[in-house]
Formats: sequence, C-alpha cells, structure tokens
Amino acid sequence: MKLFIGSGDTKDLLSGLRSKAYNKLWERYVAIDKPNYNAFASPIDALRTGAILEERFYYAIDDKYLKQYKVINPDMDASKSTIDFAEVEQNRVVDFIELKSAWLTDFQEIYKLKGSSTDEYMNYLLSNSQYRQNVEQVQKQLFDTGLQSGLLCYLEVQTYNDEINRQRDIQQDEYVMFRIYRDELTINRIKERLTPFQQLKDYFKNK
Repeated sequence: MKLFIGSGDTKDLLSGLRSKAYNKLWERYVAIDKPNYNAFASPIDALRTGAILEERFYYAIDDKYLKQYKVINPDMDASKSTIDFAEVEQNRVVDFIELKSAWLTDFQEIYKLKGSSTDEYMNYLLSNSQYRQNVEQVQKQLFDTGLQSGLLCYLEVQTYNDEINRQRDIQQDEYVMFRIYRDELTINRIKERLTPFQQLKDYFKNK
C-alpha cells in the first residue's frame, strides 16, 4: 500500500462523508493492487482526447515546463499531486499549469473571460460545479507545492478524432489561462479531510 491521495482525488475527497465517491476513495486508498489507467486507450472520448491533447499542448508552451511532475506534501505525506506541467528550479516547483480540456462551445464562453479581472473570472469559475472542482484541484496542488498561485488552463477540444488530435498544432487563441491564488479556507477543508488518511498512513509507518 502506497497510501496517497492525489490531486485527481480532490473532488472525491471533498464530497459528502456518506457519499459513494468518498467511500470509493477509501477503497482505492487502502487497495494493495491499484489499477494502472491508460487514458490513451480509454473508450471514453473526453478522457482519451484529453490525454492526446495534453501531449500536443506540451509542444505549444515554453520548454521550461516539465510534464507530469510529482510532488509529495512535506507536512502530510499522504497527500500527493501530479502536476501536468511544472516549472522547477533546484528541485522545487516554482509555478505550474493544470490543463483541462473544454468542448468548443464551452470553451467559447470561457475564452470570453481572457483578460478579465481575478474577481470576474473566479466568480464565473466558482459558479459552475465542474469549474469549481477544477479550482479546488488547483488548491490541493498549491497545498502540496506550498505555492501562492498556479495556472489553470482550458484548452479547446475541436474534435474527438484521434488522428486529427495527434497532429494538431495548438495555437495561442485555442487555450486560455487563469491565475488561481491560494485560498486558505479551501486548503483548510482539504487538510481536514486529509487528516484521517494521514493518521492511517502514520499508523502503518509506525508498525
């Protein structure tokens, strides 16, 4: 058992204590043999397309970023984040990009917020349940990295055709980034929910 709660688990971590998602999270946490997911082979179009476009996005951004960089929280080692694209200096993450894909009609609405104030885009993101979950995931990444802010990026999905996506040359007007600042209220909720997972991990470490 590795006993980690990843940043991708944030939605389940913050769900209701009696919810199916929260109970499934505990099952995954203590599982001895954890499945390895291959998003590139997923039958779900959105997951497969997201994985392919993440590869293509890497070629569209500055080469200072490293892909899939893992960070373990120094204070709660049951908490881990896998950063989509991390800027690293002296083995420390100094900034990062969390990438999300958005179907073209949704993206057009999000793109209208480009250049808007922090209050304006945050009000929009937090008013939508899916986007709010994305923000909460970034908050967990901020908790694990110790940073004050990170970038949440939405990339336009134009098609679910794998061959077209594998060759796509992503342009700057096909994605939009928002700077997400550390919110201690959300991070305190995350820490509170992480506590029993950490206690279990500490128990096993001491045996």
